Amino acid sequence: MTNNIIQAQYDELISVASRFGKQTEATRQMTDRVRQSMQSLEQGGWEGSGSQAFFAEMNGEVLPAVQRMATALDRARTVTIQIHDLIKAAEEEASKPFHGSYQGETLPSQQEPPSPSPATSTEPEQTADSSGISPFSSSPTNAFVMNEASLDQYLGKSVGSGQCVALPQTYFGTGVIGQTKEWRPGASLMDYPSLRPGTVIATFDNPGPNGKYPNQSAGNHAAIFLGYERDKSGKITGIQVLDQWNGHPAQKRILPYISREEALQKRPKTGGKLLVNQPNDMYVVTNPSKRPVSSL
Repeated sequence: MTNNIIQAQYDELISVASRFGKQTEATRQMTDRVRQSMQSLEQGGWEGSGSQAFFAEMNGEVLPAVQRMATALDRARTVTIQIHDLIKAAEEEASKPFHGSYQGETLPSQQEPPSPSPATSTEPEQTADSSGISPFSSSPTNAFVMNEASLDQYLGKSVGSGQCVALPQTYFGTGVIGQTKEWRPGASLMDYPSLRPGTVIATFDNPGPNGKYPNQSAGNHAAIFLGYERDKSGKITGIQVLDQWNGHPAQKRILPYISREEALQKRPKTGGKLLVNQPNDMYVVTNPSKRPVSSL
């Protein structure tokens, strides 16, 4: 009887993910240039029946197909990074019995290990790196997760009231995700570098079970997590989100991480309010009175 063996070249996986990301950006830039050129033609630069057929084909078929390709490339980048994180975490877990600190537990022989329940964590002991981000984690199970493939429909639109929380509340409905006063912080984004795209995240005033979403005119924010930004070494440097706020329709943007020391210095400059343009104060949104939802 043979065993299946999986070997991962971690540097190569990060390199592949980086190439997917570059192709995604190149495709989107090309699409933007084509749209700009078409706008000048549609505004009188080209008239006639031939132009109408061309514009209908481009707007109805070609550009949406290119956009789908860009979305698929970005998804491939995200999945490649998730594979990197998952296999690396599993390898660390499997190697724990051989670490010098191992105390010599008696291991069962010729038995299949019991399958963990969904609520049971089998993560290795986590040690944060210099950025404060733990290197081995899995996505929390008590999150509200939007269908990633449906998010582009919100781009450029002010959803609901136009406030940041209206985006997830419109998607799920307040009967599902609840009012912001019911929200509680789940996993910190500083501790979960394998979070699933589409997860609803928000700022909370503290990480404990009594942490609350600070419903104020400033210093609070909710967004939809899309993915991680990484440097060439694979270290997480920020997150990609889809968000909106009053006067700013839904858009994709990057929120860069800052060090804990810099965050401590920055908060007093905002009057003690939470950081809304960095993910340091952001957590996965949970609601103890509601059931978590994964919209696939």
